[in-house]
Amino acid sequence: MKISLSVIICCYNSSHLLPETLKYIAHQEVSADIDWNLIIVDNNSSDSTSEVADTHWCQLGAPVPMHIIHEPNPGLSNARTAGVKKSTYDLILFCDDDNWLASDYIEEACKLMFELPKIGILGGLNIPISSVALPVWFANFETAYACGPQATSDGEVSIERLYITGAGMVIRKELLNLLQQVGFTSHLTDRKGEELSSGGDTETCFIASILGYKLYYSSKLNLKHFLEPRRLNWSYLIALMRGHAKSYYKLSFYKKMYTGEKYDYRWFPMFWKNSKYFLSRNGLSTLYRYFYKDVQDVENISSISRLWQIEMWKAHFQMRTEYSSFIDSLSKLANILKEQRIYTQKL
Repeated sequence: MKISLSVIICCYNSSHLLPETLKYIAHQEVSADIDWNLIIVDNNSSDSTSEVADTHWCQLGAPVPMHIIHEPNPGLSNARTAGVKKSTYDLILFCDDDNWLASDYIEEACKLMFELPKIGILGGLNIPISSVALPVWFANFETAYACGPQATSDGEVSIERLYITGAGMVIRKELLNLLQQVGFTSHLTDRKGEELSSGGDTETCFIASILGYKLYYSSKLNLKHFLEPRRLNWSYLIALMRGHAKSYYKLSFYKKMYTGEKYDYRWFPMFWKNSKYFLSRNGLSTLYRYFYKDVQDVENISSISRLWQIEMWKAHFQMRTEYSSFIDSLSKLANILKEQRIYTQKL
């Protein structure tokens, strides 16, 4: 098995998290026939992220080469793009600054990607840990925190899910090169600094699936996802779910592209359909609970579904001037991806 992999850690003010994360990477047990390295992307940090990375990697014996690069443009997508450009290896492993990889993570990932060449994107079991007890409501929302199993059993991810979480994601460099080749540009605003917008990982997974690549889950890949206490309160969850809902509005169109379901080219019919619900008895009850009751009844799990419904409506309303151009761009992208998939299948 001859294969190579770059571990890419995108950092924004990560000096307090990197030492532990680097320790787990340094303790990877990797076969000699796997060539791998580490790339740290300092994404416009204002702390000592780069210095801490350099110092601690040296203290850990620098088991493989580490490259520190600087990406001044804020945003996770920009940081990842810079890291991918730096890598010349077959596989990319996106490891967040709070991901503690099991010692065989790289070995198992490379083995699976080598043995199953149709896999485009691979993910594993992310186990949540923290320095404080997890809230009682956490189990209901662990997926939003990029934790938990990504399928009911090892194998391809279901069509209902159709994505691999970005924390610990392993992706073929050839797939990323292909996305660049077809001129793909993201329609989503990924995380910038402390903002909680997201969805770039899911968008990539949807496009990969449309191109014919497989999304695969393996419980053999394990990492501990360290969650800082500040992320485990109800107000943070609300902000997180708002960001997810805003992203999922656009992602839902990619899902339709994959399944072949047609979407309306007109903005108003969808707006009116969704708005009529809020004029109904159930809709008025939803609005009342959302704007009055839910504010008082903190940690009411059912309130999240109301938040999601209203945030999706708001996302569509905010797209009223961009909707036509958005749909046009998706239609052009669908044709390009269809042609590319046909071409790839002929090879």
